[in-house]
Amino acid sequence: LCMAGCGSVKKDDGKLQVAASFYPIAEFVAAVGGDNIELYPIVPDGVEPHDWEPSPRDFTRLGRAKLFLYNGHVESWAEKALETLSDTKIKGVELGEGLYKINGHLDPHVWVSPKKAILETERIVEALSQADPKNAAGYKNRGQAFCDELRKLDADLQTIAQKSPSKKFVTAHAAFGHLANDYGLEQLPIAGISPEAEPTPGHLQKLVQ
Repeated sequence: LCMAGCGSVKKDDGKLQVAASFYPIAEFVAAVGGDNIELYPIVPDGVEPHDWEPSPRDFTRLGRAKLFLYNGHVESWAEKALETLSDTKIKGVELGEGLYKINGHLDPHVWVSPKKAILETERIVEALSQADPKNAAGYKNRGQAFCDELRKLDADLQTIAQKSPSKKFVTAHAAFGHLANDYGLEQLPIAGISPEAEPTPGHLQKLVQ
């Protein structure tokens, strides 16, 4: 019991404790935070984030964090989790706020487009800098370097889209609306916004045509 207890105690090394909702958000946060943060990805890798629900252990991990960074709308559990932890020090930051609408329709998959990923990264820089001012310069520098990579990807995608003889692409579900809209492309999804949505025979026939 003594050994188990000692093993469960995490040493406080002074790093900013940050929770990130799922894989792409965690990747962006890690790129900006570097060695100045202790990062807790909440949704396990390879798990569908749309309908995932946190366990008591996940609430414990969240409760350690000073910041909880999430995309928004993908994580249906995020707002409820923040309400549950309202008496803790944690602050939630919705990185995709105000970015979801495409031609009047809501699509939460904003990070799929490099243009929107840059905006989310800039919000990560701001959130980390406010929570940990003494390391703000490092967050800004790493954020700028990561955004530079995204801008290069943006330029490459623009070139590919402009040269492509066809502007249509098929995808499993409608998660690429922002990418399609930003680069003049048209996604042809088999399923809808939700990956659980089942296509009708009529839709599949239209897709084949």
